Amino acid sequence: NLPQGYKIVWGGDAQMMTDTLNDMVRTFVLAVLLTYMLLAAILESFAQPLLIMATVPLALIGVILSLLFTGQALNIFSMMATIMLVGIVVNNAILILDYANMRRKEGLSAHDALLEAGELKLKPIIMSTLAIVIGMLPMALGIGSSLREFRQSMGVVSIGGLLVSSFLTLIIIPAFYYLTTKQSQNRLSED
Repeated sequence: NLPQGYKIVWGGDAQMMTDTLNDMVRTFVLAVLLTYMLLAAILESFAQPLLIMATVPLALIGVILSLLFTGQALNIFSMMATIMLVGIVVNNAILILDYANMRRKEGLSAHDALLEAGELKLKPIIMSTLAIVIGMLPMALGIGSSLREFRQSMGVVSIGGLLVSSFLTLIIIPAFYYLTTKQSQNRLSED
């Protein structure tokens, strides 16, 4: 029982963490929306950017698994790395879909265009993914003394999100692309 006019208000670290989490969620949503709008403008389509943006949840799977596997905490640095992943993970899907679209315009079927895109773009996707992973490895291993605990979660999240997203992107994005093109062809043939 407190005297009249007094009250208990949660503040300090708990309030700061809540505010930071809310800001990070807003920033993540903004990053997703801006990335989608940029892709829609570049590809001159509303549907294909949605397909490309499907890589973001794939990265989140990697983020969660990497945090669980390494025992790292979700902190401001791991949240920043998650926001950063939004811009990075879409690149692999863009490589595949851009090439497949180009080959489809030249008359190839969706199936053949995807096979060719997968064959030609696999090596660049693996090389760019490995380059980023190797670059983040010292951070994930905690090499260096300044802010090691904080930077380590950023490296772990970046590596986990990128590896899982890259692997799943090579399987799921071509499958979704094939299904969506097949459905749109079926609708056109019915009309």
